[in-house]
Amino acid sequence: MKKTLILAMLMLCCVAAKAIPAYPSKKTVTLSDGTTVTLMLRGDEHYSFYTDEDGRAYRMDATGNYVRVDLEQVQKIWGERLQKANQARINRSRARRVGTPSGALTGKKRGLVILVEFQDIKFSVEDPVAVFKDFFNKEGYSDFGMKGSVRDFFKAQSYGKLEIDFDIVGPYVMSQKESYYGKPSGDSNDTNPYEMVSEVVKRAEAEVNYPDYDWDGDGEVDQVFVIFAGHGQNYTGADPNLIWPHESALRYHGGSLTLDGVTVDTYACSSELYGTQGETLMGIGTACHEFSHCLGLPDFYDTNGQVNYGMGSWDVMDSGSYNGEGRGCIPAGYTSYERMFAGWITPIELKDMTRIEGMKPIAESPEAYILYNENNKNEYYLLENRQKVGFDQALNGHGLLVLHVDYDPEVWASNRVNAAASRQRLTIIPADGKTSLSNESGDPFPGRGGVTELTNYTSPAATLYSENVDGKKLMSKPIDNIKESADGLISFVACRPELAIPEPDGGTEVPGEAAFTVTWPAVAGATSYELEVTEIGSASENPAEALERSFDFKEFESKTAGFTDVSTKMGEYGLPRWTGSKLFTSPNRLRIGTSSATGYVRTATWDVPQSSEMTIAIRGKLYKEGTPVKGKIRVAFGNEGDAATYEEQTFELTEDGLMVFSFAIRKNLFWIEIRPDACMYMDYLAIYDGIWTAEQLSASAAKQNGQGPRRASTVTTYTTNTNSYTLKDLNTKSRFIYRVRALGDENTYSQWSEEKTFKFGATGINAVSADEKSAARIYDLNGRYMGTNAATLRKGVYISNGKKVVK
Repeated sequence: MKKTLILAMLMLCCVAAKAIPAYPSKKTVTLSDGTTVTLMLRGDEHYSFYTDEDGRAYRMDATGNYVRVDLEQVQKIWGERLQKANQARINRSRARRVGTPSGALTGKKRGLVILVEFQDIKFSVEDPVAVFKDFFNKEGYSDFGMKGSVRDFFKAQSYGKLEIDFDIVGPYVMSQKESYYGKPSGDSNDTNPYEMVSEVVKRAEAEVNYPDYDWDGDGEVDQVFVIFAGHGQNYTGADPNLIWPHESALRYHGGSLTLDGVTVDTYACSSELYGTQGETLMGIGTACHEFSHCLGLPDFYDTNGQVNYGMGSWDVMDSGSYNGEGRGCIPAGYTSYERMFAGWITPIELKDMTRIEGMKPIAESPEAYILYNENNKNEYYLLENRQKVGFDQALNGHGLLVLHVDYDPEVWASNRVNAAASRQRLTIIPADGKTSLSNESGDPFPGRGGVTELTNYTSPAATLYSENVDGKKLMSKPIDNIKESADGLISFVACRPELAIPEPDGGTEVPGEAAFTVTWPAVAGATSYELEVTEIGSASENPAEALERSFDFKEFESKTAGFTDVSTKMGEYGLPRWTGSKLFTSPNRLRIGTSSATGYVRTATWDVPQSSEMTIAIRGKLYKEGTPVKGKIRVAFGNEGDAATYEEQTFELTEDGLMVFSFAIRKNLFWIEIRPDACMYMDYLAIYDGIWTAEQLSASAAKQNGQGPRRASTVTTYTTNTNSYTLKDLNTKSRFIYRVRALGDENTYSQWSEEKTFKFGATGINAVSADEKSAARIYDLNGRYMGTNAATLRKGVYISNGKKVVK
């Protein structure tokens, strides 16, 4: 990337109202109604809240009780606060000379750390100046469980190009108790932390020469770092009157200061102690996170409360600041992205087929690779080797980590890099397809799951947010044959030419047999082929027999309209594992939404019907007579352990009340979500195996099916060295969906072909000749081949040589 672009990004990000993310720990609490929930703290210094395991939001009230709040309202409040803070950042960035080299990211620099005590809280360590002098500066610092000092951290990330010596002054006792600075006000977390900083930088002027901390000679101190005595608010269950560690600027909270002829504006602060109680010293991670903002880095955690993964514990700018005993003793090292934009490494572009051998850990060597979207050079993948060495030794996994970057200067400037769930702009592509702190060992390649490739058609796939030159949102630069040696070195092949996709024919019946043959043209470079066949049994011809399950919502019927949202208690109404929002009892059974707010209902997860085709029948009632209600029905489907795929259909509920939807699903599991755009009632939902019309169904007469769900039909994969394959001894009443892919050297393969469908002739058993010289083949009435020996058969009716045989 050009130097101007690098520095533009750095300047845009330099002044932020940013914070360290909430520590990702859980706590079980009892609500006022006696129920228990497990909560995790979310948010930052602008606004914080809790979520339970189902994503519902809670806040702690003035009495210390946890109360349910609306998640959308929470996100709105947090978003408004971020917007206000971020506009201040943008205004500040415009005042600076964007694109002008500052020289601040290399060489020897000095940092200022001021220690703060309050009227009611003092440092727990006996000599805080000596302790924090070592904490920030001592080479190989190992006290209190650390694996290096703050100075060690930045020197290691820059490969020795940036050395920061920290001056420690104080401690200064503030004029107020901590609660004065940290108490919440309305929806705000901290009321007056800026007063604490303003007060202490004035107090420190007598022993500090502030121009020493102006790194680039622009007349402004690059950052003042404050360590305050006691605990911080960034832990689950913390006292809301504490201060949340953060980074911000004084000029937007009362005004910047001019001291010793320079401006003091940007600051960061962190707590002395870890957790919510005890006297365990906080790790260096918080200081490394907050001071990294001074270098121009934004936050990479979700700053909008949508619980997006972001960068997880792989990055000090996300929850990696807590790595090492959960308190940041060994914060995650910088990614290749951060090192690249700081100018400390230059990733090697991979565009043509390249074989990489012996790639070293990024913690030890400035080695990384980049693959661009050829139609948008601001979107790219970065490849880095993450091993448990140096400051990466507390990572949850190791191997080749793939970063997906989608750079936008406005998004970076507003500190919302990973705030949009649909477009996280700096995150990982997990090898196992799962973005969760509990599954991070499966994130790198090969990782825990032994995943050796990332291509357009693997799962996960090499997808993009914007179109590539071919009009597709795919990288089209495969990475395959990924290996990790015992000593932590990575090898892989990038941009290998893809094998052509086979084109199978429609299948040809084999005369006289329950078999058919699939043929396709040979593919250059293929060593063999895989044929995947899905056999799908026929659905019932009777709707009553095809009924999988039905629900009449009688338990929700009440004499008057309910005013309590029961979405968290669906199990009490006979619907275990159902969820939703704004669901109420009513005289018309289940009410979804209110007159002023929309709601939704989501079913439990079930097995897909046998035929892999299903019909969903819903009977509803209008909230306002004569006013139709529009909305969407969403079906999520997938196999256990895989990411879900979604399909939506729109609906319009009228006075008729009955709505019928059909879906074809070749997976094992599914759930349904119904999202009306306005309030409506629902008194019936049924699921049928197969495709049915509204005329064929009678929702009011249908009965609950006691047989339970049926599994989807089987999928079988065959391997052949030739370009054809014959499938034998088949059920001729089934239909068969198949596809083919070519296999090449080093476990490479083509994309799957388009699916083709084969059905046997209408007679069920095709052309079994009556005068066959070989032993007569015997079939049951379902077309299943039963062998040639009638003596081994049970009593029943069979077909042999085209004739019925009764035994």
